[in-house]
Amino acid sequence: MPNSKIEQSATLIILGRDLDPGEVTKKMGLQPWQSWRKGERKSFIRRDGTRREFKSVHEWGGWKLPVPQDQENQEIIGQLRYWTETLRSKTASLEYFRDKGFTIELNCCLIGDDTIVIRIPADVQKELANLFVDLDITFYAHEPDDGAA
Repeated sequence: MPNSKIEQSATLIILGRDLDPGEVTKKMGLQPWQSWRKGERKSFIRRDGTRREFKSVHEWGGWKLPVPQDQENQEIIGQLRYWTETLRSKTASLEYFRDKGFTIELNCCLIGDDTIVIRIPADVQKELANLFVDLDITFYAHEPDDGAA
C-alpha cells in the first residue's frame, strides 16, 4: 500500500463588496496574511514572500489568514478546532460582518495522492455555525511521485 501524504490547510477568509481590510483587522484583532480592496489589482504571494501582480482587479474586498505556523502540521480537524477556539471571543465581530452581507468562511484545502475521506464532528460543525462561519472544502488529487524520471 502506498504511503499517502495529505496536505491540509484551513484559512479564515472574509469577503465583501465594500470590505475595508483595515476595519476587519481592527475588529478581529488579527493581522491578515493577505488583504485587498475592491478594484485593486489581483496578486499572488509566493512561498518565498515575493508578490506577483496580475492585470485583473478584484470584484470585492477580501481578508485572509491561515493558521499560524505551529498549527500547520495539524490535521484539518485540529486546524478547525484551533479556529473555533480562536474565533469564540470574536462572535460579535463575526456577526457584525455577516450582518453587512460579508462572506465568512474557513477555506479548507486537502491535497493527496489517494482517496481522501474526512468527517467533521458535529460539535465542530455546531461551533462554526454559532460563529457565523461557513465551511468551504476543496479536495485536490495529484499523481503520486513514483520516483520515475
